Amino acid sequence: NIITKDSTGEWSGELATEYTKSFSDLNEDSRQTTAAAGGAIIPGLLGLQLNGSTRDTEESTFIGGTDNAESTPESTRKQGSAELTLTPDSTNTFDLSYSRAELDYTHRPGVSIPLQGRRGPNETTHYSYRKTVYQAGHEGTYGDLTVDSYIQHDVSERARLLEEKREQITTFNNRTTYLAGEHLITFGG
Repeated sequence: NIITKDSTGEWSGELATEYTKSFSDLNEDSRQTTAAAGGAIIPGLLGLQLNGSTRDTEESTFIGGTDNAESTPESTRKQGSAELTLTPDSTNTFDLSYSRAELDYTHRPGVSIPLQGRRGPNETTHYSYRKTVYQAGHEGTYGDLTVDSYIQHDVSERARLLEEKREQITTFNNRTTYLAGEHLITFGG
């Protein structure tokens, strides 16, 4: 979950922790912690918002009868973000943000998958995923004209056994809306 707070006002924050005790073989115990803080660096002009979370789940001890009957792997999920917001006047807002998410799964033979599969002994499998997003944006209102633009660079990395994949995507988006009497004219995309 991403928690959003007004980052140009007073400083505030949250911290939450959770522990889930499992009473079945299908799922095991898990722990989660989330934190958020935000407020003004320069009141009315520059704000900062920080978010983070982590979740750990123990590997399930349920072993199914076929290769497709695997149960919940050991997993760790972490995510964090930071956003600076600049509001130089009442018509413009600029933001600069960074976010990172990491996900790791592990299945072990004899724990969450059978020791033997259809093709012979099963091996420990590890899967990891990393995603980093950089973004700069602008929102402006000028009379009957509203402009909302951003540029975002997304780097995703996935690894499983000997296979690795890395993708980079850059997106520019602009939506401009004009109030023409009783009609809205929107263009961009």
